[in-house]
Amino acid sequence: MQQKAQCEFKLGQIAEHADDFASAIRFYKAALALEPVDPGLWYFNVSGVYR
Repeated sequence: MQQKAQCEFKLGQIAEHADDFASAIRFYKAALALEPVDPGLWYFNVSGVYR
């Protein structure tokens, strides 16, 4: 699950850089729903979703 969460996070970053914020939020939320164990993913996902 950790690897899938990282993939969802990266997809969120790609969408965000393409100014597709609705998709970015969807990817970030999907990553958080997988409950990643890496504290860095939690931090960056939460800051991405709530910016």
